[in-house]
Amino acid sequence: VSDRILTFLRPQMRPYLVLSGLVLTLVAIVGFALDRLAPTSNGSEADDENHNADENHDHGGHAHRASRAGWMLLTPMLVAVVVAPGTLGSWAADRQRGVMFAGTYDFDLGPFLQAHAVAGTEPEMRLLDFNTAAADVDDRALLGDVTVRLTGFVNRTDDGSVLLDRFVVGCCVADAALLEVDLRGAVSPEVSSETWVRVSVRFDPAESPAANQIRAGNAPVANLVDLETIDP
Repeated sequence: VSDRILTFLRPQMRPYLVLSGLVLTLVAIVGFALDRLAPTSNGSEADDENHNADENHDHGGHAHRASRAGWMLLTPMLVAVVVAPGTLGSWAADRQRGVMFAGTYDFDLGPFLQAHAVAGTEPEMRLLDFNTAAADVDDRALLGDVTVRLTGFVNRTDDGSVLLDRFVVGCCVADAALLEVDLRGAVSPEVSSETWVRVSVRFDPAESPAANQIRAGNAPVANLVDLETIDP
């Protein structure tokens, strides 16, 4: 029920997770109660020993005992508590770079920018929408004519590039897809990898890969106008 769920799942999965936890707790309580209420033998300890010996003999030496496999359910919980996995970050991004991103839907860039122009505000775009527009032949020129705001975490690569990264999650981290923008401009060395930022950028269609290459996993290029650090 805490925000730790966001390390693994989308917020929309919370009700299902809580419900499944309640069901498992109920099953455990019922199982424990049934085990405690199970009838026991009224004979002597000697009779019990003889019975166990006969039972082992009749069944090839396999003693009957309650299954302990259920205790293995504690393993993932102990791992989560002891290891405390963090959120997806630069390490995960570096291993997914070059994979086709998830922008395969229709995004109407023109009406989106027009609505913000009427309101007199700087458009704040999701990285998914920005990359989708950058990968659209018809939208690239329009996207390059306006300064937009993006949010993500900084990822400094070994070759000196500064990337703005974020993951889009379908249901859980297992299907997380990387979204990435190549930032060009003076990014202070004090802004290290894993730092969450909100940036004002302008898409550079001349320096960016072609639309089909962006759809194939190459990062579009954007010139940095402004940067502010924010909470993760």
